[in-house]
Amino acid sequence: LPPTSLHMSPPPTIDIDVAIIGGGPAGCTCALYTSRASLKTVVLDKNPAVGALAITSHIANYPGVDKSMTGSELLTMMRDQAIQYGTEYRRTQVFMVETVSEDGRKIVYTPEATFRARALVLATGAMGRPPTFKGEDTYLGKGVSYCATCDGAFYVGSEVAVVGTNTEAVEEAMYLTKFAKTVHWITSGEVKGEEYMMEQLLGCENVRRWEKTKMVEGHF
Repeated sequence: LPPTSLHMSPPPTIDIDVAIIGGGPAGCTCALYTSRASLKTVVLDKNPAVGALAITSHIANYPGVDKSMTGSELLTMMRDQAIQYGTEYRRTQVFMVETVSEDGRKIVYTPEATFRARALVLATGAMGRPPTFKGEDTYLGKGVSYCATCDGAFYVGSEVAVVGTNTEAVEEAMYLTKFAKTVHWITSGEVKGEEYMMEQLLGCENVRRWEKTKMVEGHF
């Protein structure tokens, strides 16, 4: 028998006004505005369940939102609102982007389709940093936080730990002293923050510093 050749059609090319990579709060907000402005908008979202908002267990600092609402529920509301105004939402993986073309359009490649957009918005979030200790990714949003201002009020009277040697770690630890029973400041090396800030932090009665200590695993 002669060999059989398999012919696969290339994915369709779709002309749009705005391509938004990322379906988190920034991407949904942008899509809401562009869609309401009658611009053909497509949101390309790899996974709606893994962003910083999606994994948050409780929302307590967003105006008009009951504290019993989860981040996933709030994100669903944002996404649905953008869709109601005409946004096309696609769960897909973007594997290549071309920002220079002959007609000035931005070319976005996905397995299902190629999009030619007049404007490209990157709203890919801040979840790209790999875990630094065992359990960090497992308990993110369930005891592990990257924002003391956002989540500090959840830990009134609790024992909390801040890991880090930079200025941001010192500032976060200082903020948490208003809520926590004890702030355990874990530093593996020399502190890179301002000296006066460190002295101010260590002067707080509820701060305990653990020097030359590395966080290796967390259980919550």
